Amino acid sequence: MRLLGEALEFELPPENPRTVRGTISLAQRYLAGEVEVDELAEAVEWLAHQIRNIHRQSAQELKAQSKVDPQLRVHLEAQIDAYEVIGDGLERLSESLPDQAEVADALTMVEEGAEILADHQQALEAWASGDVAICPKCGRRQQARERQCPDCSVLLVLPDASDFEFQSVNLGPAYIELYEACKGIAEGELVVSELLARVDALSGELAQTEFLLEQLDSGARAQLNAPAISAQLQRSLEGLERIRGFADSAALADLNRGWATVSQAGEQLARSIVPLAETLGYKPPTE
Repeated sequence: MRLLGEALEFELPPENPRTVRGTISLAQRYLAGEVEVDELAEAVEWLAHQIRNIHRQSAQELKAQSKVDPQLRVHLEAQIDAYEVIGDGLERLSESLPDQAEVADALTMVEEGAEILADHQQALEAWASGDVAICPKCGRRQQARERQCPDCSVLLVLPDASDFEFQSVNLGPAYIELYEACKGIAEGELVVSELLARVDALSGELAQTEFLLEQLDSGARAQLNAPAISAQLQRSLEGLERIRGFADSAALADLNRGWATVSQAGEQLARSIVPLAETLGYKPPTE
C-alpha cells in the first residue's frame, strides 16, 4: 500500500535533488548564490509532479479502504495533507523564481510540510512494524506513535530486544558524563537535550584530538600508528551519531549500540592518547 510504503524523500541520499530534502537543500544553496535558477527550476518541477501523483494516489487508496483503524487513519490523513502542503509549496516556489525573497517564503512552506510528513511517516512505520513504546520510568506501554508518557511526562522509548546493560568506563569526564546521560535517558531521569549536549561535548574533545594528530610529522605519525587512532576516532563519531539519532527514533537500540561503540573505541583511544601527548611535548601539571 502506497500510504505505508512511499518514502520518496527519505530513502535516497539527502543531497539528491530528486528528494524533498535534496530540493530543500538545493533551494537553500540557490538563496546563497551557489546554484543557477535553471537547475533549481528543473528539480522543483520534477519533484512537484512526483508529489502531486503520490498525493492523488494516496488519497484514492485511503478512500478505497473501508476498514482502517481510526487512530491509524489520523496519521494516514495527516501524511496526505503533508503531501498537499509540500506540493503547494513547490508550486509556489516554482512561480516565485527568480525572486529570492519569494523563494525563501515558499521554501518555508515546503520545509513545514516535510517536517509534518516525516513525523507521520515515522508513526506509520512504527505501526506497521508492530512496535510498542514503553515509559522507562513507570513501565506503561503505549503505541509507538506516542512520544510522551501521560503519567510521568517523560519520553517513551522503543525497547531493545537485546539484553544490553550499560557498562561504565574508566575514561575522562566527557565519557563519564555521556555514560550517565545515556543511563539517565534509559531510566527516564534525563531529558534528550541534556543527552545531546553531552554528545556535543565529547564530539568536541574528539575533534581536538584529531587536530593534534594532524600536527604530527610523518615520522611521529608512523611511530604512533596514526591511521589506527584516526580509525578509532571515526568509530567514536559514528557511535555518537547513533546516540544522536535516538532523539528522533526513541529506540533504545540506538542509545545502547551507540554507547557500546563509543566506549569500546574510547578504551582503544585511551591507550594512544598518552603517547600522543608525550610526542607533542605535553606534560601534565604536577601538584
